[in-house]
Amino acid sequence: MKTVSNIILTAIIFFTAQLEANPIFSGCDLLKANKTAYGKCLDQTIESLDRTLSTWIENQTFKLEAIVHSTGRKTVLKLFKKSQVDFVAFRKNDCRWKYLFISPDKGAVSAYKTCYISLSQNRIDQLEAFNKTK
Repeated sequence: MKTVSNIILTAIIFFTAQLEANPIFSGCDLLKANKTAYGKCLDQTIESLDRTLSTWIENQTFKLEAIVHSTGRKTVLKLFKKSQVDFVAFRKNDCRWKYLFISPDKGAVSAYKTCYISLSQNRIDQLEAFNKTK
């Protein structure tokens, strides 16, 4: 039992270190002492990132639709849409296993939310970087 506790503690420390190294969470970090406020802050961050990600996806879809219209090549748009569906499934499953690994500890919900935030921000950064190259 002690080994399991050590593993859980190590996982929490690992996820906390990742959280603190990420500037997205800097505003929420001040609220860590208050679990309710911290959770609400993470929820607001998720909502904001979801809106931003949606905007980037719509932007990329619009550009790809223009390519389809001018070239007739539909595959590029089809694959982009599939990649987004795959990303959403990956994000959900990747964050879910981290949640399950830590649960029933109280840090499990925060681990899920911070994972979701990190992966969403990464996807936004990738779309933004690709947009600058094209």
